[in-house]
Amino acid sequence: QFCKNRSNQCILVIDNQGYIIPHTKDSNKNDDDIARTLRSVRDDHDSLVFLIHHLTKAAANEKNIERGYEPRLSDVRGSARSVDFCNVCLLLHRPGFYEDLMAHLALENSAEEMEILKKLFLVVVGLNRSGEAPVYIRLKHNLRYTKFDNYL
Repeated sequence: QFCKNRSNQCILVIDNQGYIIPHTKDSNKNDDDIARTLRSVRDDHDSLVFLIHHLTKAAANEKNIERGYEPRLSDVRGSARSVDFCNVCLLLHRPGFYEDLMAHLALENSAEEMEILKKLFLVVVGLNRSGEAPVYIRLKHNLRYTKFDNYL
């Protein structure tokens, strides 16, 4: 009933797919149905769908310090169908959040470099329909004021 005809273009923002009430007891079927519905809204109504989702707890596992806790598409929780159907998948990463990573990096970097790393906010374009390799957008954050600036 959402966007009943093509002339009803819309922007749909879903803060967390996990809050969508399941309609079946089979979680895989439910996740697949949700992903197909979102694809239908996108394609049939020429609309934009922004799905904000969380990563698996394994993404923050200690074993991931080797990759700097950088998120990957496989870390997106729930059905892989959501990732399959999206046009772009952005993964947000703030290395300074991980104290053990910062302590490890401090052994190899100067104090000046560490200040940069503490304020680094990465937007990883993990998937796009052009099939290109992931793209990294590097920003400097000031979360106190929710301010982001480009790193040059």
